[in-house]
Amino acid sequence: MSRFYVEDPHWVGNKIEISGAEVRHIQKVLRLKKGDEIVLFDGKGMEYWGAIESQKLNRITVTIEKTNTPRRESPIEVILGQGLLKGDKMDYVLQKTTEMGVSAIFPFLSSRTVPNVGGERLERRWNRWKRIAVESAKQCGRTVPPKVEAVRDLTSILEWPVGDLVKLILWEKEEMSLRESIAGIDKKSRRFLFLVGPEGGFCEREVSAAKGNGFIPVGLGPRILRSETVGVAMLSILQYEFGDWRPPHQRAKREDSPEVLRGVKGGGRYKGKARDHGDTE
Repeated sequence: MSRFYVEDPHWVGNKIEISGAEVRHIQKVLRLKKGDEIVLFDGKGMEYWGAIESQKLNRITVTIEKTNTPRRESPIEVILGQGLLKGDKMDYVLQKTTEMGVSAIFPFLSSRTVPNVGGERLERRWNRWKRIAVESAKQCGRTVPPKVEAVRDLTSILEWPVGDLVKLILWEKEEMSLRESIAGIDKKSRRFLFLVGPEGGFCEREVSAAKGNGFIPVGLGPRILRSETVGVAMLSILQYEFGDWRPPHQRAKREDSPEVLRGVKGGGRYKGKARDHGDTE
């Protein structure tokens, strides 16, 4: 059954009126008719099941037959900081990490960022990314699309005043095995922030600055992964170890409607042995 995103449902009795881009999708793309059943979701966890009652040029009325609050969001909150990538690679990252349950995505500029965009062009890309996140949420059954933030500098992310986040930075030169790194994280942790560099990765100065702000360097083995692959791989690992890929009785419990990046400055729950990488650059 087709799903459509209605951020602020306009109720008229037991009916919801739809306007905007979803009307064009229903009428021009899918060519749905009166009586066809559809599912609406509001981005806050609610689904509304119903049938098309009537259609006008810019408005569709849906008779709601039942509401639902499915538990499809991950029990852990995962925030991805992604170095800005070339071409349509960011589209892939947005699409696949949404499917994997990411909570928020923060694109950033760093010393090795290749794309040189700004102004209206960057704003167009940002709006496109937000649309991709919504479309991916529709496809995979999520009821809360991830938040896609505007592009910012890496430094501003490193210096965020965050609280109980486990903070990770993916770095190909990290010698500690991933198993060792994961073993050092409290299994009750439920809030994660991890950073993935652009095509050229992070320089050692950036990794050192991240360590100084409580980030744990993490490697993904001896092979060099493309930047657009890393986010999906890391989300898979986090969902397996801490999220909804674990047996139900072992899953962390997540507060309803968690507030992204709340709290005060401090480290996450990491119990492993710290490694000194030194300030090498």
